[in-house]
Amino acid sequence: MPAAKQLFHKYLPYAGLVAVGLEWLAVGLFYTFYPHSFSGDHPISYYATLPATRAIFTVFFTLAALSFLVYVHGHLAKQLETPVKLFTLSMVSFVAVAVVPYNPNENTSVIIHKALAYIFALTFMVGIGMTAWRAENKKLRIFSLGVVVIGIALCVIMALFQDSPYFLFFELTVGLLGQAWIIGVSLLTIKQPQIK
Repeated sequence: MPAAKQLFHKYLPYAGLVAVGLEWLAVGLFYTFYPHSFSGDHPISYYATLPATRAIFTVFFTLAALSFLVYVHGHLAKQLETPVKLFTLSMVSFVAVAVVPYNPNENTSVIIHKALAYIFALTFMVGIGMTAWRAENKKLRIFSLGVVVIGIALCVIMALFQDSPYFLFFELTVGLLGQAWIIGVSLLTIKQPQIK
């Protein structure tokens, strides 16, 4: 096996962790350059579409989505029964949130942006749930189903209370739940390569 291919195969179990790191790098760079934007006036996904911050989010979120898909296709699906197509749809929606232009003053734009954000969040949560449901490992199942229940509950709260001053908190919590799941599953499958 060529050295590059061996290196790629060694990278696969860590690709989910790399995806999370890339997301945090995007948020960190965003906060470094635009600290005033963390006022809670808009969801973070809003800033992914502004001309000044679009490049940060587009590049890093696209790389994060690709890294996660490499993880799902190349590693996770070999360890657990994983809804690969559903996670792919989720990552396409994730990137679309950053790439599709958004104007909070245009109803059509707001609807498209929210639809993409909800498609991403819900398909990701359902993907986690399907993975958990099929898993034999009890810890993985309980952890994953807990993430799904809390994540979907927060998505419902976000949909019902869009003008809440806590919207940003709910959005961040849903994101952190997804990242916690990626980290947890990554560490578990690295420690126990044949987890099932």
